[in-house]
Amino acid sequence: MAKSVAKKGAAKKVIPPNKGVTTGRKTPPKKPAVKAVAKKPAKPAPKKAGDDIFAAFNSGPPPEQLAAMRTKAEEAVSLDKQCAELEELLNSAKTALNLVLQKELPNMLLELGMKGYDMEDGSSIKLKEKVIGSLPKEEDKRQAAFDYLEEIEAADIIKSTVSLKFDKAKLEEAKELEEELKERGFEPSLLTDVHASTLHALVNERLKASEPVDMDKLGCSHLRFVQVVLPEAAKPPKPKAVTNKHKRTS
Repeated sequence: MAKSVAKKGAAKKVIPPNKGVTTGRKTPPKKPAVKAVAKKPAKPAPKKAGDDIFAAFNSGPPPEQLAAMRTKAEEAVSLDKQCAELEELLNSAKTALNLVLQKELPNMLLELGMKGYDMEDGSSIKLKEKVIGSLPKEEDKRQAAFDYLEEIEAADIIKSTVSLKFDKAKLEEAKELEEELKERGFEPSLLTDVHASTLHALVNERLKASEPVDMDKLGCSHLRFVQVVLPEAAKPPKPKAVTNKHKRTS
């Protein structure tokens, strides 16, 4: 028999393992590739009323506006302190002025027998008198004042007023006499008084006539004071009335 001679240089055919060879095991099927799905961005929640205001507070005020506000607040505190100091100074000055005008200067003018004095700058002072007060409120002192007015023959300045509360439907009935109203069950009130200005005029008349008057019983007092009269140049200008220059033409 003839022997087969292998040729030199001939490549050997390599069979990959398991290729074309079946085994008892089954190859699992490949799973399909899952594509990644991008999530859609969530929609912002709808704005509510006032969100912008709260956002402004949360973010804080602008530094420039905050600095301006702080400066204005400091100015307000400073002005408030000045007003308090000026009010205290004004009250102190008024107290001192009243002492001079109501006590010290009147006494000096009376001692000198003078009713006033003119100064070089055009201002002047004048001695004035006035009556202040009203009838006492206490019932016993009030009745004593009425008795005293009758004693000095001045009872004509005493006025009496009868008042009554009533419904509209009883208007005509309220016009009847006081006694008749009492008989019908009404309760009218009687007020006896002297008007303050009338009382002051009576006391002034008696003082000028050098007639005696008991001002304690009448609840009055006689006050002397000095009035300061400033020159015209020192007086504040009077406000001018505003007139409408544009007249309508017919």
